[in-house]
Amino acid sequence: MNAYTHLASLAAGALLGLAFFTGLRLTLDGLTGSAHPAARVLGSLALRFALALGGFYLVARHGEWTHVIAAVAGFTGTRLVLVRRALASHTTPGSVS
Repeated sequence: MNAYTHLASLAAGALLGLAFFTGLRLTLDGLTGSAHPAARVLGSLALRFALALGGFYLVARHGEWTHVIAAVAGFTGTRLVLVRRALASHTTPGSVS
């Protein structure tokens, strides 16, 4: 396999991470007005896990173990970027911006 397939695996992991953590954010944002918050959280968790595990399965099925590592790196990198962005958007009281 060449470097392009590894880049594709990295991009696939990044897209899986974006979908997973965007779904998490939407779930948490919608909890305040939800009549059944536990059902909402569990349903979202099941959907997000199914999407992520299905995506990683496809990468593993059509690539080598190094492709799975690249996909996990993309997933984790997306998490780091999104958490850093979320923390930067929330400033603490008394901080200078």
